[in-house]
Amino acid sequence: EEACIECKKCSGGSGWCREAEYISDPARHTCQACPVGAECDGTSLRSPDGLDAQGMVWQLDDATGRMMLQSCPTGYRIVSNRGYANQQCEACPEGYYITNGVDPGLSCLPCPSSAFCLMGGPPVFVDSLALQLAVHGIDLTVLTAPGRPEAATLLRHVAAASGFDVAMLEL
Repeated sequence: EEACIECKKCSGGSGWCREAEYISDPARHTCQACPVGAECDGTSLRSPDGLDAQGMVWQLDDATGRMMLQSCPTGYRIVSNRGYANQQCEACPEGYYITNGVDPGLSCLPCPSSAFCLMGGPPVFVDSLALQLAVHGIDLTVLTAPGRPEAATLLRHVAAASGFDVAMLEL
């Protein structure tokens, strides 16, 4: 009869955390420490913050029983060159992007000033972008009439909410 292998669980014995362990096949492998870029529950491993759904991929190394980080979602760089325990997806800082979340040799690059890099993704270059804005209860033809100070206020708020420089916007 096969003995049950009990791996380390989170404090309190339930839930997902970094301190727990996981095991892929109790008949062939031992308990594994949870890598920095994952959460474990005593039996399984998953990516934190819903990154699995965004493209973070772990793959089982059948020989060792360890889950190895294979790719990161858009806007994240893979960090796996510091040993098994330090595998993780690291978000590019604001204003930076990365084109490939699979190669640990790549770094985040500054987003060109003539483009925007949505969520750390590749630069999108636009000469102009047309958007339609509807403000309920306000007639925009009156608001944008010459000499109306409300137009500048509206542009500042739209710029702040969209991340665009106010000089790039017009009503």
